[in-house]
Amino acid sequence: MRDERGPYDCLVAAAVDRLGRNGVDCLNTGYKMRDEGKLLVTYGHDGPWDLDDQVDENRFTMEAWGAQMKLRAIQRRNRNATIKTRVAGRPKGKPSYGFQFVRLVIGGKIDHVELHPHASIVIRLVARRILADPEHNTPSSEAARLNRAGELAPVDHLAVMYGKPARDRPWQPTSLKNILLSEAALGYLMHNGKPVIDQEGNLVRLCEGLWDRATHEVLKKVLTASATSWKGRRSNRSYLLTEVALCGQCHHGPYTQTSDNAPPRYACTARNKGWVSAKECRPAPLIRAHLLDEYVEEWFLQKFGDGAIFEPSR
Repeated sequence: MRDERGPYDCLVAAAVDRLGRNGVDCLNTGYKMRDEGKLLVTYGHDGPWDLDDQVDENRFTMEAWGAQMKLRAIQRRNRNATIKTRVAGRPKGKPSYGFQFVRLVIGGKIDHVELHPHASIVIRLVARRILADPEHNTPSSEAARLNRAGELAPVDHLAVMYGKPARDRPWQPTSLKNILLSEAALGYLMHNGKPVIDQEGNLVRLCEGLWDRATHEVLKKVLTASATSWKGRRSNRSYLLTEVALCGQCHHGPYTQTSDNAPPRYACTARNKGWVSAKECRPAPLIRAHLLDEYVEEWFLQKFGDGAIFEPSR
């Protein structure tokens, strides 16, 4: 639409409701084609649309409005079905890591939920290691260990469960920590991050949990304490190219590191995190932050030049 793949003369769609997500998008797309002098063709209409013609314009507007009404009806049905399923105590959506949905018929309704035979062992081992030595075993170190071991990250694990190929995406410390802290690990039906409560005031349990409530509370205490102590050691200084510059060897983003006896620098930490695609990234390249910032600033000024920045007065 923005000529990113080169100029074009015509836009073809199966129907008017395929031109946008709602009525406004459909109308904006139609008038954009008209104003730019490009053809707009949809199935069921005799020839290209001519929005300068009142008949075509009114018909196009009515079909866009019909698409909007259809969208809202679909959203309402989906919302009502989700509420009905939740009230009945049945899961919908995707299983949490460590669990799997069991269907008696391929593509049929979910019959029950059970622990995944492999993923449940993986995440239970992570929890035991953190509880055994929380000072040295953290979500970051465990994520790196899982990456080195070749364990599928949650998103790839879910893809493989449903017959899709894995894309070698790495474990992230934040997602691992969220799995450990979520009450979904106790086997509860969840909604908006909280367990669902039935009409009698009881938590709806889908199956046995990965661990019990006592273990869950200890994990919360350990992981919350480690996060609090880490916040006190982080630098609050922002760096120009943090998460922007890429490593020249493995093409992952280097992150700023600081220490008491060294100036700030950009360094690639992908191999230390156990990412498979960065296992050959050695020695990990690093550069002092002010040097790279100066190089990029000089290149930017040569490429785009300088200009005035205007800020509204308060």
